[in-house]
Amino acid sequence: GHDHSTTTPTVPGARVVDVEASSFAFAPRRITIGVAEDVTISLRSTDVLHRQAFRVHSFDVDGRGRLLPQALLGFLQEAAGRNAEARGVGMSHLRERGLAWMLLRLVVSVAAWPAEQEEVTVATWPTHFGRASAERDFRVDDAGGRLLAAASSRWAVVDLAARRAVRLP
Repeated sequence: GHDHSTTTPTVPGARVVDVEASSFAFAPRRITIGVAEDVTISLRSTDVLHRQAFRVHSFDVDGRGRLLPQALLGFLQEAAGRNAEARGVGMSHLRERGLAWMLLRLVVSVAAWPAEQEEVTVATWPTHFGRASAERDFRVDDAGGRLLAAASSRWAVVDLAARRAVRLP
């Protein structure tokens, strides 16, 4: 089992937003973002293998100046990809073998949406690497270190020609 030492924040009265996952190359059709009380992230100081800062730009926000869910997903995907590349299992490595990562499940809980021009830091780390799937957790903090969002994901590797899942490399 996992050491679930940190739990995802819950926000009373938060609304759940369904997002078309078209920004992901391989993903489920819909990803639910909002309060998810069953999501936990395991975070020990030795777990954080990648941290990446992102600035919230004007094209990343809604009419109220708050980060769009799609932009948040893009930040998570970019951080995960960079971490995977550094570990030798990124898309460039897989592409050479006709393989790709496919997102099986992503659950995100948002405590607060950052505003335009804010800088956020995404920390991500793998929590499980099995034969058929891998799991990865995320936390998103503002510049002051306040937790804005947490996420848990499950991924598989697919053979692009055969269009089926394969054993993880």
